[in-house]
Amino acid sequence: MLLNTFVTRAHAPRLRRRLRRCTAQGAAEVLALPSSSSEQAALALEAVKRACDAGVTRQAVEFVMRPTAATDLDDWPGGQPQRFRSLEPLVSNLLRGLGGGVPTQRVIEEGDAVVSFVSLTHTAVTFPTADTLRALKDLEASNRSFLIIVNPAWSIAASSNFVSDFGIGPWKAANEAFVAKFVETFSLRESRIRGQEVRILRSFPSDYTVFALLGSETQVLGTFPERPSFAQLDLLVTAMGAASIANASVADRLRAEIIFNKDSAGPPPPSS
Repeated sequence: MLLNTFVTRAHAPRLRRRLRRCTAQGAAEVLALPSSSSEQAALALEAVKRACDAGVTRQAVEFVMRPTAATDLDDWPGGQPQRFRSLEPLVSNLLRGLGGGVPTQRVIEEGDAVVSFVSLTHTAVTFPTADTLRALKDLEASNRSFLIIVNPAWSIAASSNFVSDFGIGPWKAANEAFVAKFVETFSLRESRIRGQEVRILRSFPSDYTVFALLGSETQVLGTFPERPSFAQLDLLVTAMGAASIANASVADRLRAEIIFNKDSAGPPPPSS
């Protein structure tokens, strides 16, 4: 569904719990984009709680993480261990917010920062990979009430050599069927389409909402029942016309890219 909704970022906290109603063959629920790490965490907690109340026991969550020691060449010079330090408080606070107390941690695979967080009521696993599916399947088979995977590090699509992370043939089918058990109940993703910054937000039970960042404002471009593909995002950005840098001249896009790279090399944005 295509929409044309502007939301000022300063108003996001007040709008986050208000659903904007749009009228194209029924109502679509459009959430405001979180403007800080704390707002993202609160929105994720609300989404996971709603899913738990709805009986969704296998969930997937994806956070946007902010680098804490970025360099000019690499946002994450410390690799997965650095990413884990950014993700760890989000996961711990999520499980505490769900009422299970302070979770205990167990390292499943140190190099890829695959770690289980176990509380009295929920288990979460960070950065699960295809190589650690066996451990994840063992956790799932233990029949804990709720199991959440956080920022999974696998790719279901086949790579250039036509072999997906999950193998081939019946092994691939079985692994994909297992992963499909996990419902994505909260997801915030960042993307750039020909220089245009976009965000894709899903907060259970709402659809995926695509936002374009335009200075101090965000424009809602559309909603999708499934996570939109790159091609779908590209069509939305093209439909913005002159409002998007993606449709500007090559010279203007190049100047915008230089400014973006310069800003990206600066200090990280505040977390609250």
